[in-house]
Amino acid sequence: YLFEAGFPDSISGTDMNKQCGSALQGIVMGAHSIMTGMSDVVLAGGVDTMDRLGPIPPGGDALTIDNPQVMMEFMKRESWQMYPDKQAKLLPQWFSIKAPWIMNMGQTAEKLSEVYNISREDSDKFAQASQERAVAAQDAGRFEREIVPIAIEYLDGRTETIDKDQNPRRESSLEKLASLKGAYKADGLVSAGNSCPRTDGATMVLLMSKEKAKELGYKPLLTFRAAATVGTDPEIMGIGPLPATQKLLQR
Repeated sequence: YLFEAGFPDSISGTDMNKQCGSALQGIVMGAHSIMTGMSDVVLAGGVDTMDRLGPIPPGGDALTIDNPQVMMEFMKRESWQMYPDKQAKLLPQWFSIKAPWIMNMGQTAEKLSEVYNISREDSDKFAQASQERAVAAQDAGRFEREIVPIAIEYLDGRTETIDKDQNPRRESSLEKLASLKGAYKADGLVSAGNSCPRTDGATMVLLMSKEKAKELGYKPLLTFRAAATVGTDPEIMGIGPLPATQKLLQR
């Protein structure tokens, strides 16, 4: 990535993975590097491409957490082909497909709604408010200076320029959201309208100390004060921001 972006050989980079929180964790790591004097200027960001979610074996079943048995069989088969003389029973010992916490995020949201009595109606109202705010922000040009237009060339010769978030739905309404069936349970909380979509995107933030910004002529947009991360019950992982925020505010 560094070379493709045109950086010289002298610039180092670090790749890390914290799933949905990767870009935020990258910012935290970059800020801490500056605060400890290890770096002067840091570019921190992340990329996510759900269109390339995979791999998918010949049978056609995606290797996601929804299909743990398929995933396990594929991993065994692939490892046997690559390392036929190195077979062991290590994987099943530390990765049991029967573990109760092996579930996708939608299932954890259903569990969370049961524990904290979150209704489908309240969830739909929150989703609708989010849609309305996103559309209003786009109309006001709030994010225009923060988005780099990307030109897409399709195989059929068409071209398209992506210069705004494609997720906000202007036609969304509470009535339409309420009409959608549950994604995991017939009477469940999670639907296609009130959950996050599968999207592609990337982001990058320029970090430096206040002194360095003044030296280079930059006007800071934000100040990094602190960050916090907290582990929680994986079956209701969506509650994580609450204890993390409480921990952060105590600092």
